[in-house]
Amino acid sequence: FKKFKSGLQRSFKENSSPFAKTGFKPDFFLKFMEIYDMSEIENVKMMFYMSLSFFGFLRISELLHLKKNDLYYDIDTNKLILNIRYSKTDQIGQGFKTYLYNNTHKIYHPLNFIGFVSNLNDDDNIVDITEDLLRKRLNQILIELDMDPKQFSWHSFRRGGATLASQNHIDPAVIKTHGRWQS
Repeated sequence: FKKFKSGLQRSFKENSSPFAKTGFKPDFFLKFMEIYDMSEIENVKMMFYMSLSFFGFLRISELLHLKKNDLYYDIDTNKLILNIRYSKTDQIGQGFKTYLYNNTHKIYHPLNFIGFVSNLNDDDNIVDITEDLLRKRLNQILIELDMDPKQFSWHSFRRGGATLASQNHIDPAVIKTHGRWQS
């Protein structure tokens, strides 16, 4: 009951939080692909990190801990399976699997940018830069896209993905499970 009550209190206060960041919308990814040369591997990697965080509702810490062997592409169902070994809500350390379906064929879906992962060893992290550099790169991108870096953070991908799912009438219980929310 305490978790439920706490969740309700947060939902009513959400719009009044002065530090709340804006969630990303699909337009962000389209602008990124317009401006950046998607034949350059660093841009492809960044697009993969961002879209994976958006569709998987990933926290930056979860993204940074993903290894190549935590990703599995199921060809038959056209889905990417993520084994999230580390999450702040996984207190007993059993991990969590989540599924990213590509049945809508969005051009900004992470499966469209996953190719570079094949060059990694199974135990290599998929993100090859530090958290600080990842955040700095996002801020540079925001500035180049004429977006206010104070309005966004890496968490904006998680928030934007969940918001988009809600706007598309995905069951709130599914969103909660996919986002690894306890309340």
